[in-house]
Amino acid sequence: MTLTSKSARVTFVFVLFLALLIPISAAFAGSVSGTLNMGVTCTAITTSGGGGVTFDRNTNGDGTETIRLQAFDGLGNVLYDEDEIRPVGTTAVGLGPTFSFVGSPAANPITARFFSPGGNGLPDQVIISATFNCPGLPSVNVPGPGVPAGFVLRTITCETPVYNTAAGQPVGSGMIHAGQTWYVNPTPVDGADGASWTEIFNGGRVNGFILTSCVGG
Repeated sequence: MTLTSKSARVTFVFVLFLALLIPISAAFAGSVSGTLNMGVTCTAITTSGGGGVTFDRNTNGDGTETIRLQAFDGLGNVLYDEDEIRPVGTTAVGLGPTFSFVGSPAANPITARFFSPGGNGLPDQVIISATFNCPGLPSVNVPGPGVPAGFVLRTITCETPVYNTAAGQPVGSGMIHAGQTWYVNPTPVDGADGASWTEIFNGGRVNGFILTSCVGG
């Protein structure tokens, strides 16, 4: 996929360190075939794998979807920010391999994410994300985000992992347990699997999804 550059936000000197690569092979924000790998360093986002992405969510209300590649440091300084907007049904193959930052980070952690921003009644969908601590930089303990507006407390009725998107892939090995209460979006969304999915707030900056059938009153 070729991304169209947006304006640079910051300018500093680059320092190169090794990347931490995180692979995925999943259905997301469109469907994907093959494998995509993404890493983040002190100077760039790195990608490999050549997986193909199909744009299949009308997030812009005009029959197109936006896919965004973004990186920011621990202070929230944007180091990279580019969009690709294509008609629904379009398939793009591959990324990268390297997207150099427009500036150097000032604090850890450095976070990169490849995602489909929400819009037209659809939520954000994170395709893949990665974090990296650049040697020599201070670490910033940024306060966690508050509960999203409109989310309500609900009791979970079954054991379930948290998924990165509706009908996506489990995030790590953690589980949400029956009997727990969590803040969730009261408006479910339909997944590509035909099931109903509910957005759940787990205290992080990116929300996950669980099956709506696991959400009680």
